[in-house]
Amino acid sequence: MKKQHIILCCGLALIVLIGAVYFGKQEFDKNRAIKESVEASLGQKRKDMEEVYIPHVYRDIHDAFPVNDGHSRYVTSEHLNEGCMYAYLCVYNEWAKKRDSNFEDLTLKEVREYLDSGEITVDYVIDNDLNTLYQIMLHGMSDRIRAYFDWYRSDDGYPVLDKYMYDLSVKYLNLRDEHQELNLPYMTATSMNYKQICELMEYDKSGKLEDFDTSVFTGK
Repeated sequence: MKKQHIILCCGLALIVLIGAVYFGKQEFDKNRAIKESVEASLGQKRKDMEEVYIPHVYRDIHDAFPVNDGHSRYVTSEHLNEGCMYAYLCVYNEWAKKRDSNFEDLTLKEVREYLDSGEITVDYVIDNDLNTLYQIMLHGMSDRIRAYFDWYRSDDGYPVLDKYMYDLSVKYLNLRDEHQELNLPYMTATSMNYKQICELMEYDKSGKLEDFDTSVFTGK
């Protein structure tokens, strides 16, 4: 009887052990599946960040802070389209001063410093738990740069800038057609360098051809 009792206990213990091993394996497999699912989800999130979200952020940033190349990726101030940016800043500063007479002009130097503030990385976005494109866009922006950026994205910003740059282009191209003897090259306002856009903007204000320095366009 005692022997049978021992055998029964051993049998029950074996069954319990087998069950524990089985259910333990089930739990292990379940946890592993969850882990793999999470890792796959994070992997997809990183891929989406790298291939979709961050390029989209840089496209929006470089609309407001135009660069000559690398429109959808991080580039330093070396690539800044200074002519176009200077014109944008002139329009913005004039707008800002109408609302605050003590406003200090936002400068190209400040824009360069912002562009050199560092790359927006996937780790930066994830580590800081940034959930919106706007939050990501603000990376490295000072209050003054952010104010300009918000203005650019408003109805007072891009639509006004787009028309202004178009009007400057028309002004220049009409001048080129009407005075072919000046041998001005074909270009638009957005493709002009800093000296060229400054000269065109001065001409736009004064309308005086005699004060227009063609050498900055022709190199002669």
